[in-house]
Formats: sequence, C-alpha cells, structure tokens
Amino acid sequence: MRVRIIQLAGNNGVGKSYWLHKVLNSTLVVEKKKLNNNRKPIAYYGYNNGSPIAIIGRFEGTESGTDAVKSLSELRQLIDEFIDKSIGSQKPMGIIFEGLMASHSWGLLIPYKRKGYSVVCIFIDESPEVSIRNVETRRGSPLTQHQKDRIIRRYRNLTSCHKKREKYIPCVKVNSSKVGETLEKLGLCLMKDHSEV
Repeated sequence: MRVRIIQLAGNNGVGKSYWLHKVLNSTLVVEKKKLNNNRKPIAYYGYNNGSPIAIIGRFEGTESGTDAVKSLSELRQLIDEFIDKSIGSQKPMGIIFEGLMASHSWGLLIPYKRKGYSVVCIFIDESPEVSIRNVETRRGSPLTQHQKDRIIRRYRNLTSCHKKREKYIPCVKVNSSKVGETLEKLGLCLMKDHSEV
C-alpha cells in the first residue's frame, strides 16, 4: 500500500475540522502547499507517526478545514499532486481531508479505489440536534429556524450519500467521541504537539 486516502465526512458541527486540526498539530509540517498564487496555504505536507502525510485544508486565518478548497476538481488536483509526491517514498503516505462539499460527494474516492489506492471514509454520525447545539456554541448565538431546518435536511442528505458510498468503498460510521480512536487505528498519531510549526 503506497497511499491511504482518509476522508472525514459528516454534518456541520460534528468535529470534522477539529479532528483534522488535531492531526495537523500532531504532524511535523515540512511544506505548506498553496494554490493559484493564494497567500494562505491550502494543504500541509509532513510526517505523522514517522510516515509522510498530506493534510488538505486551511487552518490559518478565519477559514477552517477543507471547505476552503473551492471545488471538487481542486480537491482532486491536490489529492493527485500528493499521490505523485508519494512516488519513491520508503513509507506509505497518508492523505486526509474533510469538509461538507466532499461529504456530499459519495463517489469522490471510488476512482482512487479502482486505481488500487487504499481509501476509507470515516462518517461522523451525530443527530441534527447535536449539530445544531455545537454550531450554536461555536457561533455564540442561536441559529434561526431556517438554519436549523437546513442542518436537518443536510443530515438526511448526508446519511443518504453515506449509504451509497459504503456500497463502493470501506467506511466506518462513528459518533464524534470515537473519531480519535478510529484515526489512531489507521496509524495516525494525535498526541505529539507540533502546532508551533
């Protein structure tokens, strides 16, 4: 296995960006990747638990996570560039990302699985009520009924997407308290603090 691609999927407020940030803080970053002459990095390359890893997302400034990637084609471009970077590596490389846009794309990882790469989706399954409570806590203010209804509709849509996804690729369905344990089972370290890098 030369490359393992890990997707964190789920609704607003379930901890996707939190866990990706935790992976980043446990990674010795050696390169920050920028796209289209943007001043802010959109991905990070380094070593986690001694193995190379690419973390796709923005964690500087106000934008957080992989939703800073503007399109699925841009996300695929980044995944492909990091796959190319893995050629010649002595150790298997991990590529990890999250985001709502990617969560709605149930077929995103299928082409990579067909090419022989190891892929897995961790679907963080929390009720809409948990999502609403977490988003309100993060914002520091209540959501409108329209915003709550949108989270409820999104939950149904994402659950349907996940049911399609798990027919084609390996998937793990967990609540937010089990994400760290699941990432560690996949060989990622979440303990070391390299956040100063």
